Amino acid sequence: MEKINNKKGLWLQETGGLLGTAYSSVSIFDCKVSASVSSTTGVGGLIGLNQNISIKNSLFSGLVSGDSNVGMVIGSQSISEGVYNIPDNVYYEYKNSEQKKYQAVGGIHHLHNLDILGEKNLSIGLSEIVSIKSIDLETREITLKKGESKTLKAKVLPDNTTMDKNLTWKIEKEEIASVQNGVIVGKKAGRTSVTVSSVNGITEKITLVVNEPIIPIEKISFNVDNIELYEGENYSLNVSIFPTNTTMDKKITWISSNTSVATVNNGVIKTLKQGVSTITATSINGCVASINIIVKKQTENISESEILKSLGVEKKNGFVFGFSPHTDISKIRSKILSFSGVQLKYFNKNNTSINSGILTTGMKYGIIIDKDSYDYTIIIRGDVDKDGEIYPTDYVKIRNYIMGKTNLDAEAMLAADVDGDGEIFATDYVRIRNHIMGNGNIIQK
Repeated sequence: MEKINNKKGLWLQETGGLLGTAYSSVSIFDCKVSASVSSTTGVGGLIGLNQNISIKNSLFSGLVSGDSNVGMVIGSQSISEGVYNIPDNVYYEYKNSEQKKYQAVGGIHHLHNLDILGEKNLSIGLSEIVSIKSIDLETREITLKKGESKTLKAKVLPDNTTMDKNLTWKIEKEEIASVQNGVIVGKKAGRTSVTVSSVNGITEKITLVVNEPIIPIEKISFNVDNIELYEGENYSLNVSIFPTNTTMDKKITWISSNTSVATVNNGVIKTLKQGVSTITATSINGCVASINIIVKKQTENISESEILKSLGVEKKNGFVFGFSPHTDISKIRSKILSFSGVQLKYFNKNNTSINSGILTTGMKYGIIIDKDSYDYTIIIRGDVDKDGEIYPTDYVKIRNYIMGKTNLDAEAMLAADVDGDGEIFATDYVRIRNHIMGNGNIIQK
């Protein structure tokens, strides 16, 4: 802040932070003066003696002092024939309480027609500026979900400030959230800060946390109501969780109603003795599903050939032929377990254990008969693409193989030999085409 002493006008010898004496031919626009102005008389923050010049959009911020005619903007105002050019958007700011003894205009020089003008009119267009001192925030920390929006409330203090009360908002990390006029929108999970600023540089910060939206578990279920097992078996239960895109922990709590019949640990059942036990699965938010485990007693064993015959299949070099397309796994499982003394080891495809769905070419299963283990690979004639069905895609695969456009693995080649003659010719894909058109059936054995 510049200190100005006796910055006199050339004619009437007044002192001003900008001009000593301002003649009527002068205009002041868009000026900001910060100074300490002192003299004996006629002291003004902007003008010592104002001879009715035009003043617009200006500010004085500082200190004035003197013995007489001391004003925060104008020291002495010259009035001639009752004319007074009213200042437009002109402000002054007190730096301390002692300065408040000074008005905007200190006094009158050359008093003419004062009774017409009115003394109070000397301050028209001159206003004390009240600066923004702080910003009041509704909160200093906010949490949003991705995609959620919220309006932040903030106001400048003091309430009677004469400064522009509009605030500027800025996000530190724009990839996490956006802000416009105090409205925040979460864009991705993360942590950042929001800075709010006033026109005079007062700032405050708000901590912002954006979380992924919570998608709750709505239902869990088993695909069957009952499963029949024999004593001494292990079986893995699969529970489906809906919706599949839930963001909640998918951990399931398992309980057996009769642990003397069957126990359960992380969905794996171990059967102990004949009887019934209800296995209950509960999600982390309390969704429940139940399934009955019926445990049968082991009795006299039967031979492998009897089991294969009962299933309607025959074994050739570790492969089994005879299963029809679209055969439900659960039906074959139940049939195998209906034999006394037979344990089902597994059903899997591509080394992944499965408990439901349909049989397909290439699917493997194993059984135990009186401690003897047997393993099989399923071949369904015509199911070349290994989806358990016979569709035009299978026909195309055989045709492309014959034309030399593609290769088939060993399992697919056995499935492609539809007529069972040990070769893959046009007769094989013709049989598939006829099957699809309903003009013939494919013999599986």
